[in-house]
Amino acid sequence: MFHNKKRGHAEDLASPSKKLRSRVENLYLSGRLTGQDAAELQMDASDCGMSGFKRRSVGTEGCKLNRNAARDMLRRCLRKSQWPEIYEAEIRVWDEKLNVTKYAKVAFMLPHEILNSLFKKNPKFNFEDLTAAAESARQHCRDVTEGYGQTMIPMALWCDGTPYSWDRTSSLEVTMMSLPGLGPPNSTWRFPVTALPKNCIAKGETFEDIWEIAGRAKVAGHTIPHRCVLAEVRADWKCLSEVFGLPNWKSTSGICARCSATPESFRDFSSEAAWRRERYDHDAFAQRQLADGKKLSGIFSCPHFVTTCFKIDWLHVMDLGCSQDALGNIFWHILPQLGPNQSAQVAAMHLAMKQYYRENTVQDTIDKLTVTMIRKKANATPKLNARAAETRALIPFALQLAEKYLSGGSKFDKTVLRTMQHLAHAYDCLSRENWNAEVLRVECFKFLKRYCSLEDASQDENAWRMKPKFHMMAEIALELDNPSCNWCYRDEEAGGTMARIAYAKGGNVTPWAVSSRLLRKFCAEFPVPVLV
Repeated sequence: MFHNKKRGHAEDLASPSKKLRSRVENLYLSGRLTGQDAAELQMDASDCGMSGFKRRSVGTEGCKLNRNAARDMLRRCLRKSQWPEIYEAEIRVWDEKLNVTKYAKVAFMLPHEILNSLFKKNPKFNFEDLTAAAESARQHCRDVTEGYGQTMIPMALWCDGTPYSWDRTSSLEVTMMSLPGLGPPNSTWRFPVTALPKNCIAKGETFEDIWEIAGRAKVAGHTIPHRCVLAEVRADWKCLSEVFGLPNWKSTSGICARCSATPESFRDFSSEAAWRRERYDHDAFAQRQLADGKKLSGIFSCPHFVTTCFKIDWLHVMDLGCSQDALGNIFWHILPQLGPNQSAQVAAMHLAMKQYYRENTVQDTIDKLTVTMIRKKANATPKLNARAAETRALIPFALQLAEKYLSGGSKFDKTVLRTMQHLAHAYDCLSRENWNAEVLRVECFKFLKRYCSLEDASQDENAWRMKPKFHMMAEIALELDNPSCNWCYRDEEAGGTMARIAYAKGGNVTPWAVSSRLLRKFCAEFPVPVLV
């Protein structure tokens, strides 16, 4: 979606003046030019006799532009936008200077209006085809449709933080929406609802106000061609806990919103495990929350929204969690066989890794491997420090390494090999062509049981340690969804684009300034898509 500028390539325009204007606007919207620099370039073009550019006022030659140059430039970029007007609302935010919660104006794009613009732009597109959606989203829509008598379209929300300052010290909390039913190439589209600097978030207040605002229907009185239902909320475990109030990995009363698993009981992955018998539906979870003195998130006020609409993300649970733990432990276990000292061992492993990359034309590669990337400290649990895509790409390599060095070893070595085989088989069935829910369930639980046995048998008390996130892997295995249908890779990519758009080389860093700049620049850079 976001790699190419949707305003069009300047080379495709016939007029030289239009080409130049398009280039200047794209440079401004991408953050490579300030508003004043872009305005100066356009007025210089006008001075050269090119048509279609803003003229310099008489008597202002050599004078500095006014401070509203960026605002005026953005307005010119928005002249032909078909997106809805920005919605303004006051919500509770955190004032870092005064250390108090206060009300401040924030910009929104209401989901109802986004959908209305999308439907109007694509009147002949079949939005009711849900083939590309996850099974749980399709089932949720079928259940709601029975009550309304009208076909429902699933909608999804994603919420997470992303660095957006030049030195990556400031984080932006982004809320975006998407339509899970859209198949390729339309499935990459994400639409921002709002965004705020992380230091402006008041815990337990800001996001509650956001959910209340996002549910407003500003197009009331107008007919929307289709009806949607919020079927998915995607986020990492930390966000689900802090923003939506779901249990976290430290909750003594239960670490999961779907079962009775606790920090002590989650390690039992047998079919007779207590948490597999004691499952929570939406009402049971709500009762437990209230019994623990916790408030229910305002997101539950959305019609037909239930706890199963919160999706457990494979990217954060596996590619940035369990798989990195497994790879770190396997690499650490094999290292002593690769050389006389750790430096030589790591160098030999990286050499084998690079050979694997070349033979399999892997794109997401680790350019440098160090001991601390496998195990940070001697008393720490081994865990590979890599990006999510790099981790996924190393699963087959780790299996090859285990087959080469562990197949003829001890009983412990063979258990490590079989553990890696189960993990690799689980990854193999993630594609739509190879998807098999039963295979994923069986392989995941075999992996978890063997990993548990490795923790018990390991002589290193810090190795092969079971963490609560492994329970989330078990919950993914129990679902009917293909994890690739609702993982957050596309959302994270879109979040990075939002960070680029929100970045400014100057100006205020207030809730209104950041949120309005992001939404307006998004509307200017990306027109309402024509779905194919």
